[in-house]
Amino acid sequence: MGEAKRRKKRVWPLRKVAGIAVRVMIFAVCILAVVDFIARRNVSVLDNPDPLRAVGDPQAPVRIIQFVDFQNPEVSRGAKVLGRFLIKHRQDMYVVTRYYFTPDRNSLISALHAECASRQGLFWPYYEELLLKQQQWRTLRDAGPYLTLLARNMSADMEMFTACVGDIEVKQAVEEDTRLGESHGIHSVPTYFVNDRRISGVDELEKYLSEYFENKRLGLL
Repeated sequence: MGEAKRRKKRVWPLRKVAGIAVRVMIFAVCILAVVDFIARRNVSVLDNPDPLRAVGDPQAPVRIIQFVDFQNPEVSRGAKVLGRFLIKHRQDMYVVTRYYFTPDRNSLISALHAECASRQGLFWPYYEELLLKQQQWRTLRDAGPYLTLLARNMSADMEMFTACVGDIEVKQAVEEDTRLGESHGIHSVPTYFVNDRRISGVDELEKYLSEYFENKRLGLL
C-alpha cells in the first residue's frame, strides 16, 4: 500500500509539469505573435518598396503607397485620380503599389497575376489593363483565363507566367503586403499613405493632393 501511494505521488507532479509546459508554450506563442505584430507596425509602408511596382522619383517630395484590391471599383477610380496628378506633377511624385487582397471573388487571383506581370517588368501596363477592363472580369466565376489573356496580349513569357501564378512564393509575397497593411490599420481599400500619413478613400486623397499642389503653386510649401 505504501509503495502504491509513493508511485501516485510521483505521477501527479509529472502531470502538473506537463500541464505547465503546455501553458508556457501557449504563452510563448502568444508573445511571439504580439512581437511580430509590433515589429510589422514599426515598419514603415514606405520601407523597401518594390521598384518594379513604383513610378516616379524615389526622392520626390510626395511619396505615395497605395494598397489595392484590383477587383474593387473604388481602386479603379483612385487609379484615375492618381493618373491625373502624375501627368501634371510626375517630377514631384513617387507612387508604389502594394497588394491588399480580400475574400471577395477574384481578389487574390488578380493580385497573383499582377505580381507575375511585375516579375517580367510588365506591372504598370498590366495594372492599367486590369483596372481599365475591370468590369469585364471582376464578377467572372473564374477570372484566371481572362487575366492570363491580358498577359499574353502584352507578349509576356507565358510559360514563365503560368508557373509564376501557381508559385507559393508569389502568394506569400501578396500575403506579406496584406499583413503589412493590416498592421497599419487598413481594413478597406483603397487606402493610401502619403509620406506615412494614412488616407482612406479616393475623395480624401484627391482633396489632399489638390491642396498640397495648390499650396506649392502659391509658394506656401
